[in-house]
Amino acid sequence: MINHSISVAIPVYNGENHIEVQLRSILNQTLLPNDIIICDDCSTDKTVDVINNIINESSINKRIIKIFKNSKRLGMDLNFEKAISLCNSDYIFLSDADDYWFKNKISYMYNKIHNTNNLIALNNCR
Repeated sequence: MINHSISVAIPVYNGENHIEVQLRSILNQTLLPNDIIICDDCSTDKTVDVINNIINESSINKRIIKIFKNSKRLGMDLNFEKAISLCNSDYIFLSDADDYWFKNKISYMYNKIHNTNNLIALNNCR
């Protein structure tokens, strides 16, 4: 059992082709985050619709996923910064909108950070 809160920060721009797979991989974690903070950077595709469809699937999704729509384009760096700034958890996981996470990513990384008292942990991708 963990005694810390966990957030996932996701900046997105025109990610309709990837965001559903990404969100489902986070929602299927063995250790769920307390929240998923998504900052949409004025997407011109159906990114926001895809996210809202997933939010509306269940009460858990409505509680966990929070979407913020920027009023003007911030660009990748500032949008990431905004997503991080909206997180209030003890631990913040960063994710691009086109990532896919293995089912135990959060629990594995949480244990690595928590049990070693490290301030940051990085993992490889393929």
